[in-house]
Amino acid sequence: YVTDSTNLQDEYTRNKIRRHILPLMREINPSIADSLVATGKYLSEVGCIYHKSMEESKARVLVAEGILIEALLREPSPRALLFEILHPLGFNSAQTEDVFMSLAGQSGKQFASKEWRVIKDRELLYIEKQGSSNEDIPPFRLVIKEQTLSPEFVIPRDKRSACFDADKITQPFTVRKVRQGDVFVPFGMEGTKLVSDYLTDRKFSLLRKEQQWALCSAGEKIVWLIGERADNRFRVDDSTHRVIVVTLE
Repeated sequence: YVTDSTNLQDEYTRNKIRRHILPLMREINPSIADSLVATGKYLSEVGCIYHKSMEESKARVLVAEGILIEALLREPSPRALLFEILHPLGFNSAQTEDVFMSLAGQSGKQFASKEWRVIKDRELLYIEKQGSSNEDIPPFRLVIKEQTLSPEFVIPRDKRSACFDADKITQPFTVRKVRQGDVFVPFGMEGTKLVSDYLTDRKFSLLRKEQQWALCSAGEKIVWLIGERADNRFRVDDSTHRVIVVTLE
């Protein structure tokens, strides 16, 4: 038998407990060691029950985009469940509490760990990986064709296509994400409208608003909220001679 020198040093917590605390506890309760072993077994089983319960709760509240707020609040221990979901993503207990307290507040609050962010919306806590998408490269392709307007021409009506009067637009086109303060004239209307208000009226989530792309003219005027609605200022009318058809692929 060889005595390890570290066993004699009080700075090691485990040895402090074994050398000092346990002997005192044995004086009070000689069977303390057996009691601790039994308690450890019970706690291990309780941990299994807790883990199983949390996994079942996660299945009820998690969707592809994040956490269903109403479903979360219906759970027996929503705070603990939220912590179990967010802690593996790098959120500490204080951050998780901030997220939980935001559930009764207005939409728009954002919380971030090193690699993830949580966005509070009306019905969802959106969970998104930081830098998961390139902000400057659209995840689609636009096909742009210009032609003379003829009697046979039919204006496309599906949302993946848009048609404009070529003489009303200053080219070249640019494609970018929508920005705070952007305005356009929704097709069929006369006055300008904030893009953010339009998307809110369309019940877009905060995350989806951030992911909305716009086709712009050389003067930075929005020509088309891509896949959503064209700008009325560039519509085809009775005076149109040349048309531009843009198709989303």
